[in-house]
Amino acid sequence: MNGVPGSPRPTELPALTTALEAAPVVVWWFVRDDSATPELRWANAAGRARSALPTVAGRPLADLVADVLAGRGPSVLSGAADGVPAVVTLTRLDPSDRPGVLVLLQEHPAEVVAPDVVDRAAQEVLLPTSLPLLPGARVTGSYSRAGRPEAAGGDWYDAVAVGGGRLALVVGDGVGSGLTATSAMARLRGAWLAEVRRDPGPAAVLGALEALAVDMDDVRGSSLCHVLLDAGTGELWWAAAGHPPPFLARPDGSVERLTADPRPPLGSRYAEPVQVHTARLAEDGALVLVSDGALHVPDRTPEDCWAALSAAAVTALRDGEDESGLAGRVAGAVLPATGADDDVAVLAVRRSGAVRPVHLDLLAVPSSLPAVRRALGAWLAAVGLGAQEVVAVQVAVGEACANSVEHAYPADAPGRLWLDARADDDGTLTVVVRDAGHWRTPDEDPGDRGRGLLIMRQLSSDVVVDAAAGGTTVTLRVPLRGLLDDVPEETDGVDAAVVDRSGGIPTVTVTGALDTAAASGLRIRLLEASRGGAVPARLDLRGVTELSSAAVSVVLEIGRVGHGEGWELEVCAPTGSMVRHVLDLAGVPAVAVLL
Repeated sequence: MNGVPGSPRPTELPALTTALEAAPVVVWWFVRDDSATPELRWANAAGRARSALPTVAGRPLADLVADVLAGRGPSVLSGAADGVPAVVTLTRLDPSDRPGVLVLLQEHPAEVVAPDVVDRAAQEVLLPTSLPLLPGARVTGSYSRAGRPEAAGGDWYDAVAVGGGRLALVVGDGVGSGLTATSAMARLRGAWLAEVRRDPGPAAVLGALEALAVDMDDVRGSSLCHVLLDAGTGELWWAAAGHPPPFLARPDGSVERLTADPRPPLGSRYAEPVQVHTARLAEDGALVLVSDGALHVPDRTPEDCWAALSAAAVTALRDGEDESGLAGRVAGAVLPATGADDDVAVLAVRRSGAVRPVHLDLLAVPSSLPAVRRALGAWLAAVGLGAQEVVAVQVAVGEACANSVEHAYPADAPGRLWLDARADDDGTLTVVVRDAGHWRTPDEDPGDRGRGLLIMRQLSSDVVVDAAAGGTTVTLRVPLRGLLDDVPEETDGVDAAVVDRSGGIPTVTVTGALDTAAASGLRIRLLEASRGGAVPARLDLRGVTELSSAAVSVVLEIGRVGHGEGWELEVCAPTGSMVRHVLDLAGVPAVAVLL
């Protein structure tokens, strides 16, 4: 071991080490020297204060670093560090031609985090937080982690709208378990997403992933099933590598398990070209993809599992989906109460008749606005949007309608207001609001009024205003995304995210874990409190126990909106807290005031 603990040296990670210099944990940066042994390159203030490197759980820290550099050993280790309870996190980084390991040592942790908990968090971050919606096709996904930590990690699913009313669908299984499997999953999912954007056909996608797996040790041996579905016609094309085939559940109660000649897992250097198989999904039927874990359940044969999965899909079609969704119902049929031996991932598509576009023709008066909200809300729910997304669209469209009511016509001679909404086959919601009146250019300083256009832009991905002589047309577009319908698990989610307007500044108060799944809800509440960025708002995070990067991105976004509108977002986060530390590192003070 070269170098003396406590001696700062130049580092290949200047930005990161600067940020971590005053961190309330011990940080060391090691690199591999020419003799392939770890060399201490840098330590933060807490690290330089120590006289020597510790022994953790009976092993010298230098040996743990060497194991990680060699591609083995745990990345998170809990135990005594020189007699003091501690958690050590070792992360391999390759910022230059000399690979290194960043080590974080936290002594006297309030709660020792087990490695399988870290694995779980990494896995869940990499799964999609929402799935696309198309006219006539609802996609649901479910992921249940194995009951045994040594078997967990690696199963995944995803779905992408690729245009022309088509969906690219996949369920995969990364080789190995734990962080090794999660790493394979991350590489494979990233490559899959890139390929389906270029060519979503099964032959092209599996061919590209096969080539990737040949050159990637951590991906070689992974499996997946890829499907391209035309939601309008029900035609589908699929191929699999080392993975169970999909099955079709029909509205008459019959089930077809699609079959094909087996193809080995990715990276097997299989010489045969990818065989693409075809089938048709009937209207009101379901397409179901499962991971291998759904067929390996204690005390059940694979045939027993197939029968249970099929029966659950047929029952869900007959009785209608409950709160767990179609994918959750199917997964629940094979999940034992004590936990499965392997991860179980399920992706399901239910095909139904497309929801007809909505058309409203109303008098442009204030009393018409509640009718717009009710009719639009019912239609959006029928399309399949989640409750938070419905609220966001209602607010944006309500502002467009309110602008027409207030400004288009003379107060004593109201005209007509028209609204048209449709779900496009590219996975986009389009709402058009028209009037036959006159457009009023917004004031440079509108005060508390006239912020409708800003609110629409904050809640929509695209807003176009066409102010012609014969009237004004406002077109709003929003990606159609549905929330996941996973089987419920015991998780520490957000306990509350509420807007309080009783004080001088509208305040969003959050308690619990602000994880990735909760970030979209936080955005909606902040936009609600600030009227889409029109008025100042405050965010109270004093009761938050976990702050994800997705939630930090939301805080930065709303902070930038307020900064551009001449006000500053106030964020309550106690000095010295984990939340305050994360916000400081992310640069939030540049766009918000930390209290």
